[in-house]
Amino acid sequence: MLRMLGMVLVVGASTTLGLSARQRLSHRVRSLTQFIQAFDLLIAEMQSNQTPLPQLISMLTQEDIGESTRFFKILQKRMQANTDLSFSYHWQTTARDLAEDLGLESGEVDVLRQAASYLGRYQAEQQLAGLMHTREQLVGICRQARQTLETKGNLYRTCGIAVGVVVVLMML
Repeated sequence: MLRMLGMVLVVGASTTLGLSARQRLSHRVRSLTQFIQAFDLLIAEMQSNQTPLPQLISMLTQEDIGESTRFFKILQKRMQANTDLSFSYHWQTTARDLAEDLGLESGEVDVLRQAASYLGRYQAEQQLAGLMHTREQLVGICRQARQTLETKGNLYRTCGIAVGVVVVLMML
């Protein structure tokens, strides 16, 4: 009986590891998609209303865009708490500090951090061009992440189950 319980636990643990790996991939795709939506909103507001950046950040904290809303809320808090530091510094440190929680890899974080080099520094047209470029980079990364999820997501789950079964068979 105890041996059977051990086998069930081994299969369960290895399956959980496989599902956890798949969930990390899924979280990454979801975060990237939400940042793309946030950038769409930034672009639309800058094009149509020419809304100033601090108001845009405040507006994004009110939107329900999942993980990216959290990013903008923390960014806004940091900007309000320490007005001596530049917007660029706050943007970059927020992207860096939240990367792991958002499920983003270093390449995606670098793309987000590069947005700080033009946001709030140049005229609206140049900021729009930079936002559109960053958005396109995020779309490309998201497309690759989605493809990875489709190909490797099921593989991770299946491998987790298979490893558990193999270990149980070796225990017999």
